[in-house]
Amino acid sequence: MRGQIRLAMAISAGSALFALGVMVSLTLVIRALLERPEIMPWGPLGAAALCTVAAYAARLGAFNQAHYAAFRLERILRIGLANRLARVSLGYVEAQGAGALAKVIHDDVKALHVFVADSTPLYARAYVTPVVTFALLWLFDWRLALVALAVLALGWGILRGRSGGGATWCGPIMRRAKRSARRLWNMCRRCPWCAISTAAKAVSAAIRRRSTAIWR
Repeated sequence: MRGQIRLAMAISAGSALFALGVMVSLTLVIRALLERPEIMPWGPLGAAALCTVAAYAARLGAFNQAHYAAFRLERILRIGLANRLARVSLGYVEAQGAGALAKVIHDDVKALHVFVADSTPLYARAYVTPVVTFALLWLFDWRLALVALAVLALGWGILRGRSGGGATWCGPIMRRAKRSARRLWNMCRRCPWCAISTAAKAVSAAIRRRSTAIWR
């Protein structure tokens, strides 16, 4: 499962690189047309077309792999929860409440599925795209790169000030994943029989650490 998530993030990063390749190819097309307008630059045009197709295919592949990993995680968690809950006493079930246990098994696991399936490819794109874009701008013109960096820093400062220190940056998916991971962790910790599985605890703890770090 972790391998699939890493593969999805790598493919998503490749999609971001191909998308930037489209921009670079179009830049070369414009330069060639300005220098020699009588000659059609078929090479850069073909490169732009290939990069467009590759970026689209890589993005689909990344989301497919992320969803496959999320479905595997969902199956592991639900099977583990169901197996462990079948072994606990009726007193524990009555104390926790059938509705609360059903919510953990269904809604909270589904929220973790949404986090793994939708957020992991976006994380890779969010980290790769700015870094490579800045490197390309620096290669073309270092002054333009510095101006872009200044605009980015200004926008970051404005958004951070308006959001009260960045507390609302994570969005509803991160908040739901954090709440679901907390409920799943608390259930695992309180249940005398429920060690659930290493995957359940590892995923819930990782999401709690990641969301807490971003939240701060």
